[in-house]
Amino acid sequence: MFSCISIPTSRGTTLLNGLRVVRHTLSLVCREPFDFGTTYPSGVIYEALVSQLRQNAPGVYARLLDQSGHECPMLIAPEHPVQTDYHPGEVLTLRLTLIGKAGDHLEALLTALIALEETGFGINHEVGQGSFYLSKVVTHTPEGRCYVVYDRGVGPFYDVSVPWTAADAAREATRYDPREVTLDFDLPIVPAISPYRWPAPAGAQVVRPLAWRLRQMLVRYCDRYADLRPLLTEAAAIEAHMDHIAHHAVQPTPGCTPLAALTGRLTLRGSLAPMLPLLVAGQWVHMGRACHLGLGRYRLQTS
Repeated sequence: MFSCISIPTSRGTTLLNGLRVVRHTLSLVCREPFDFGTTYPSGVIYEALVSQLRQNAPGVYARLLDQSGHECPMLIAPEHPVQTDYHPGEVLTLRLTLIGKAGDHLEALLTALIALEETGFGINHEVGQGSFYLSKVVTHTPEGRCYVVYDRGVGPFYDVSVPWTAADAAREATRYDPREVTLDFDLPIVPAISPYRWPAPAGAQVVRPLAWRLRQMLVRYCDRYADLRPLLTEAAAIEAHMDHIAHHAVQPTPGCTPLAALTGRLTLRGSLAPMLPLLVAGQWVHMGRACHLGLGRYRLQTS
C-alpha cells in the first residue's frame, strides 16, 4: 500500500513550478597531456563545445546558446576545480546540468563533445596536445539512482534522463532548518555586488540574483511565468553573514579579464521557509555571474 507524501507549498515552490533540470556526470579520459593554464577548466570546455555546436548544429545553438542577454540553460562544472593539468590516462570528471528545453538536446551536445576528441582542449591543443575521449556519461535521478547514458565500450547513446522539478526541490527543502542554513561554496562565486561587501550582504542581495536567474530560465526554456515580488519582499528581512572567506581572481574563459570571486560559508537567518526550495534549486544551477561555466556551486547545510 502506498503512503501519501505531503509537500508543503511555499512561494519558493510556486516560483519554481514548471522547472525541469537534468543532471549528468561526464568522464573524459586524457590521451595526451593538456594544461588549462590560468583559465577555468570548464570555461575552456564550454567555449569549445559552443563553437562546435555553432558550426555543426546551428539549430541547437540558435535555440539554446545564442544568448542575446539571456541566461544559459547549460551548465558545465569540474568535479575537481583545483586541477588544471592532466596526464595521459587521467580522468577529467565534469558535471553537466541542462535546464528546461536544453534537456531535449543531450544527444546533440554529446555528439559535439565527441567531435572535439581529436582537436583537444587546453593551451597546447593547437600543437597536437590535449586530445581525450569521452568514456562514460551517467545521469542522476531525484531518487538518488544513476543510469548510464553513454558508455564508449558498449555502444550507442541512450537517454534515460529523469528531470528534477519543483516538487523535488520542495521535498528536499523539508530537510533543512527553516530558521538558519549555510551555503558552503566549494567553487568560487562571482557576486553581482562587490565580493568585498560579502562578509555581510543583505539577504535580498543573496536571494534576488538567484530568483531572477531561475525566473528568466523558466520563461525562456520552460514556458512558465513567475511573479518574484512577494518572495523578494520576504527576502529583505533575512540576515546574512559570510565567514571562512578566501578571495580569488578567476579567468572564466580564454582571453577574459579575471573576475574577483570568493569561496566561503554564507549563513542565512530568518524566516527561510519560503526561500528554501529556491536555495535547493540553486545547488543545481549555481549562483552568481558566469555560473554556466561552473562558478558559484554550493552545498546547502543546516547550520
